[in-house]
Amino acid sequence: AEIEHFFEQRLLSADALAYSIVEAASARLVGFTTFSALDIDNGSVLFHITLGEHDAWGRGLGTEATELMLEHAFERLCLHRVGLSVFSYNERAIRAYEKAGFVIEGRLRDAILRDGRYFDEVQMGALANEWVVRTADGTTLARAEV
Repeated sequence: AEIEHFFEQRLLSADALAYSIVEAASARLVGFTTFSALDIDNGSVLFHITLGEHDAWGRGLGTEATELMLEHAFERLCLHRVGLSVFSYNERAIRAYEKAGFVIEGRLRDAILRDGRYFDEVQMGALANEWVVRTADGTTLARAEV
């Protein structure tokens, strides 16, 4: 029930913009990505992504989807900032976010208790001017082949 409530709030919220992540070759749904907490006045939004199919991990789909969402935020929605939070135990996600252009901005120390141990919540962000530099010098990824 807790997980269902979490996804309903993220996907069905009035301020959310959600997309499916689908393997091109098979048309199989492997996850979703969402913008939430859109702040038009300040040009910012929060980013979320979930790849629920474990066999889709490590193939570049998450990084590609993240880059596509950043492209959408900065080039289509004309936003200034995209932020996210990720727990420190999720090192694979942190690397993927950094690869896509996010920068670590701070930490909420011992923010979550998992399996008897506390972990930090890592705050990350990407800015429109950084995105322009990355796309101009070709440091964004080529699209994944799946």
